[in-house]
Amino acid sequence: MQKHNIKINPRKPYKRMRMKWLLFFLIIAVVIVWFGKKDKQETKPQPEVVQPLEEPRDDYVYLEESPDIRVVLQAGNYSGIYHAKVELTFPDGGYILTCINEQWEKHLIPAKNSVSIGIGAEFDFSITQDMLIAAVACQEDKPIIVNSLERNREVCRYYGRMEITLEDAGLLVVNALPLETYLCGVVPSEMPASYEEEALKAQAILARTYAYKYLIEPAYPEFQAHVDDSIAFQVYGNLDNNAVTSKAVSDTAGILLFSDRSLAEVYYYSTSCGYGTDGAAWGGEGQDYLQATRIGKGTLKSADGSMSGEEAETYYLQKLEGEQTFRNMISAPFVEGYESREGWYRWSACDVQINTEAILARMKERYEANPNVILTKNKSGEFVSKPVKNLGEIKNITVAERGAGGVCKSVIIEGTGNTYKILLEYNIRYVLNGSGTSVIKADGTEIYCKTLLPSGFFYLDTVHFGQNVISYNIYGGGYGHGVGLSQNGANQMAKLGINCQEILEKFFPGTVFVSYENHS
Repeated sequence: MQKHNIKINPRKPYKRMRMKWLLFFLIIAVVIVWFGKKDKQETKPQPEVVQPLEEPRDDYVYLEESPDIRVVLQAGNYSGIYHAKVELTFPDGGYILTCINEQWEKHLIPAKNSVSIGIGAEFDFSITQDMLIAAVACQEDKPIIVNSLERNREVCRYYGRMEITLEDAGLLVVNALPLETYLCGVVPSEMPASYEEEALKAQAILARTYAYKYLIEPAYPEFQAHVDDSIAFQVYGNLDNNAVTSKAVSDTAGILLFSDRSLAEVYYYSTSCGYGTDGAAWGGEGQDYLQATRIGKGTLKSADGSMSGEEAETYYLQKLEGEQTFRNMISAPFVEGYESREGWYRWSACDVQINTEAILARMKERYEANPNVILTKNKSGEFVSKPVKNLGEIKNITVAERGAGGVCKSVIIEGTGNTYKILLEYNIRYVLNGSGTSVIKADGTEIYCKTLLPSGFFYLDTVHFGQNVISYNIYGGGYGHGVGLSQNGANQMAKLGINCQEILEKFFPGTVFVSYENHS
């Protein structure tokens, strides 16, 4: 009889082999699932970065005569909305109101006296989170001085009421005042008082229209405030009120810019390169009245004489989206441009040294702000939205696409680690500025640009050492985003006798004036 060793299973070697294969297939499955998840993180951007425009809203129903606006005053030199302390002076006297649990107390402040507000007994008024402090001048037309602020003026005078509350991050200061009074502090901060009267009136109408949109949809609903006083909205109170700019406000009192029955989306910037762009420069579909336009005098004619006027302008604007036509325009300035004598009309930055770390850091920053504006080239050659990681050495930088009027629409940075596409003029100006750039204006003045390149209307040539880019030269024109009204363009138009309404029709074609009173 044959004996079998019962301690040894003759099928066990086969079981071991089967387990190895199962383990192998399990590992393959895990890898496939992991890569599948990774691919899902790479999303193709939508054709338009921002959401489609909503249906036009009837803004007539919101109009009222001389409404109040509530403005958050940033601390220090625009360092944020929270203050460590607040110091006020009442040149003509006034009073402080304190409210706790709906119980009000009134404290008279004699003329030229000052008070301090903060947390602790060392302040004249110690504030707690359940308290509202309001400062009011003796008369509506008398100012309150905020000594604890730093602005481009020696004395920071404000009108209306100052409200101070204690939030988790510090003191919040809100200036509540009539809209027309607010505009008297905006216009001189946004346009020099030395500019022509009709240009200042155009600026006043745009400032009023811009502010009114935030009266309808406040930017700080948690504080019952509409805007703040920084460049994030309109600069307010950075310079003293001026009789000339205040007259521009009063001469246009109550006038707003409308498109159909909606307040127009109004934008303005300092200087054009002879051409402006449309709302798509920021990734949106844009409004009909935010168009690329030639900002110059005289009638444009084609070289062969076959086209002139509007037809020639439309044709040339389309041609500017081509690289060579744009280069020719920047290199041989459009002398009929209203701003051809302005310093920012043309500018250059030569021998800009590559700072790979700064460029990579700025791309990461813009990706975090909006994942759809910094795209990474994948193995299939498509540009997808995924976290910005390695750049390596830069092999090339090219303008991939130009938008209306020739503005940079996308730029590709090819690195040894990854290739990235940067979308929209702001992000391009921010990333390529790297750690800062010295720019030479047309008048020979040298300006250091810390945050952004002057505009998105530029071309660049790279300098290589071997296969890598070591520096680049940039040649551009204009200062600002190029959408809406060119302030220097408006001023030059006004010098030629063009009135406020004609100026706004040029930059916002098809819009109309509407007033509080007659809605017409």
